[in-house]
Amino acid sequence: MNAHPLDTYKLVKKLRGVGFSEEQAGAVTDALLETRQFDLSEIATKADIQTLASTTKADIQTLASTTRADIQALASTTRADIQALKADIQALEAAAKADNRTLEATMSARIAESQRAMVQWAVGLFLAQLACVAGLLKFLH
Repeated sequence: MNAHPLDTYKLVKKLRGVGFSEEQAGAVTDALLETRQFDLSEIATKADIQTLASTTKADIQTLASTTRADIQALASTTRADIQALKADIQALEAAAKADNRTLEATMSARIAESQRAMVQWAVGLFLAQLACVAGLLKFLH
């Protein structure tokens, strides 16, 4: 609040004296009266702004430091996760190679077994044909 009251009558009289209409002088006087009655206690002072700036700067520095620490922790965790994934991939590769070797061995054994069966069948067929030829020769003599 202002320490000196505004003499509205004197102000209106002065404004009228320099050519303002009654309405204009009243409006200007009312506007000045409103500005004088404005509560300046809500306006920030230079010291308030400096304090806020200082506090904000400290908050920003704390946030930056915390963020850096969080990023470092995440980077460390991510590196550990990547190493674990690499180990899992290597284990899966080793298991896949072992499975492939087992499958190859099984397939080789089945192929060999099939080949033996085919040879036995071919020999049996040959012997049957030979017996037929021998029987035919005996019949013809």
